[in-house]
Amino acid sequence: MQVAVIVAAAVAEFAGWWFVSSGRADVRKLMPVVLGTMGLAAVLVRPPVAATRTGTITALLVGLGVGLALYVGTRVFVWLAARWSPFRRDVLEKYGQAGQVTLGRSLVLSLAIMVPGEELFWRGLV
Repeated sequence: MQVAVIVAAAVAEFAGWWFVSSGRADVRKLMPVVLGTMGLAAVLVRPPVAATRTGTITALLVGLGVGLALYVGTRVFVWLAARWSPFRRDVLEKYGQAGQVTLGRSLVLSLAIMVPGEELFWRGLV
């Protein structure tokens, strides 16, 4: 059952992002449902297990290091991709749409639903 849930959820996330990227769905409407469901499925299949073999300081330093590396990688990608006019145009369009959503709603959708759901699934189950 665990493999079936992993495959189904991975296909659902791929399909969700495809719908969003092709303009057929709004990221703020579809992805909280998809990622929240993935997180719930992960918890139902196998409850999260704490990593007890790693010390708090080590985990914190590794987490900060990886977070910094991902941030820098994202900034480099955006810097390079911004030189490509279709990417720049699409980013400006998406940010324009995002301005229509309140900051509070965006934070709830991302920090309370999407991030935990994706983390519970990919890190907690897979």
